[in-house]
Amino acid sequence: MISSMPTITDTVDGPIPPRVDSDTWPGVLHTRPTDLAKRMGTPPWFTPVIVDERNQVTLIAGGPGHGNRPHWHEDFDEWWFILAGELQWELTGGRTAARKGDIVWVPRGTTHHIKNVGDEISLRVAVG
Repeated sequence: MISSMPTITDTVDGPIPPRVDSDTWPGVLHTRPTDLAKRMGTPPWFTPVIVDERNQVTLIAGGPGHGNRPHWHEDFDEWWFILAGELQWELTGGRTAARKGDIVWVPRGTTHHIKNVGDEISLRVAVG
């Protein structure tokens, strides 16, 4: 049963031009993570890149040793693409490590805590 899933009301009948008219994030049609990272400055920080009724994409930077709090999501899976650094996920049932170029996926309901275990800044794209 998918009772907690939101109802999508914004549908179209066929191809249309992009409806995004934003010059700032979230919602820019083309994003360079390196440009956004320069704008954000010294980590830790996170900033939304795309947010709509179906997607949430966030760029996240952390310094060495930086991590988030353990948490889990009731109604969505989450995955990350690692752009820089070396990260460790502590999960319900184990751990996994990832570095630049890797993808990590965590299913809904799985507790996860992410920490930068490298000596450099980490940068990851989170999609949920």
